[in-house]
Amino acid sequence: MKKVLGIIILGLLLSGNAMSANLKPLTQYAEENKNSMNDPTVLSYLLTRCGAFYTFVSAITYEKNRELADTLQKNSVKLLSLNAQLMMTKFDRTAEEAFKSTDDVHKRMSKFYKEDGQEFFAKTGEYISGTPLKGDLDICSELLNMVQ
Repeated sequence: MKKVLGIIILGLLLSGNAMSANLKPLTQYAEENKNSMNDPTVLSYLLTRCGAFYTFVSAITYEKNRELADTLQKNSVKLLSLNAQLMMTKFDRTAEEAFKSTDDVHKRMSKFYKEDGQEFFAKTGEYISGTPLKGDLDICSELLNMVQ
């Protein structure tokens, strides 16, 4: 009986504050792949993921600051275009294949960011600050600075 009660209490404690996410935080991904940053597969993932991140941030800022939202969306397009170019040069894809693949992955990741952002906002009142998405902002800002 004590074990069952302990499991229930532990389960309640752990589930109440946990912030689950569809996507692994980019800070964790970058740390796990720090020795592979020149790998085209890792770079492709980062470009697509950050493109989706900027699309998400653009969407949540659109009503408050349309100029910023437009800039963020342009950043997304820039990163996604770079990914398509990378796929054509490093993975021998045609332009059509590269852009379709990039678009498909971007749509899935954007959906995950939307779901995660809504969950974090419901729990914390914030979409990015104080959530795992803050690390994504930092990584994507660094990536954008590197490619500009």
